[in-house]
Amino acid sequence: MDVEQFLIGERPGQRVVARDASHRFESVVSVVLRCDWIVAQRVLLGSRCGVALRDGGDRVVATSSEPHADVESGASVSLSIRGSDGVVLDVSTHDVTPALFQDVLPWRTFRWHYGQRHYSGSYWASTTSAHVIYESRLELARLLVADFDRTVNHIVAQPFMMRTPLGGRICRHIPDYLLLTEDGPVVVDVKPADLLDDPVVAETFGWVRNVVESLGWSFEVASEQPRVMMENVRFLAGFRRRAWVNESALRDLRMQKLDGASVGEVLHATQSAGPLARAALLHLLWAQELRTDLSTVLSSRSILLETSSS
Repeated sequence: MDVEQFLIGERPGQRVVARDASHRFESVVSVVLRCDWIVAQRVLLGSRCGVALRDGGDRVVATSSEPHADVESGASVSLSIRGSDGVVLDVSTHDVTPALFQDVLPWRTFRWHYGQRHYSGSYWASTTSAHVIYESRLELARLLVADFDRTVNHIVAQPFMMRTPLGGRICRHIPDYLLLTEDGPVVVDVKPADLLDDPVVAETFGWVRNVVESLGWSFEVASEQPRVMMENVRFLAGFRRRAWVNESALRDLRMQKLDGASVGEVLHATQSAGPLARAALLHLLWAQELRTDLSTVLSSRSILLETSSS
């Protein structure tokens, strides 16, 4: 990510805000005092902006303007993909196909360090039978939902870096996920809901959406998931590994009439040992051979519905 620095006079203690060229919005940027200079640092996420220095009475005392960013008409957009061998492939959007992403590495790797703000890790996805990385708990939540979604056939974390001319410079962005689904590819960026109104974020997602949709793909901005649904999916994910489920218990459940029965009734009627039957039933819910209302807390009273095989 690019960082622009503006040195704006000997006015320590004053705040600096970023403002677009049309003065439609502004957002506070970090201010660092160095000697007698104010250094305003702003991480650019795909937009150019000016800077306005305001005094304690919120009056503008200095400005630095930049031209408004627009995706240039007919601009050449390219994607950089890191193959499984680590070699980077630069592909024009005219040549991009979903097949290119069947065996790729995340564009960047993450680091762990003491005091970091985000919780990073890897999650074993049943969709891919492999680990998929995430850089925050919010990304993990969206990853869990994708793994639970039966229409998703493949999941790629940080699938590519996209580059496009924007406002006279080259802008770059790395999406969080690419989902290959039955309805086509979906590019996903994850961002907390309270940051979506930030003008920098909004402008970045605007040009990213334009590029993604020009490919005939879908673009999604994912924020916090519904709490109860998310906790249910998180719980069921503990039973996603088929290899850890007792085959005899699965067969016993599949021989029963489960449609319309409650979880408690099914477990009471099964011939398998309680813990084995419970794990098998929860695996069937994860695999969506059975369904139930996940907008309410999953319990022994939850009603089961058999999923149609058609």
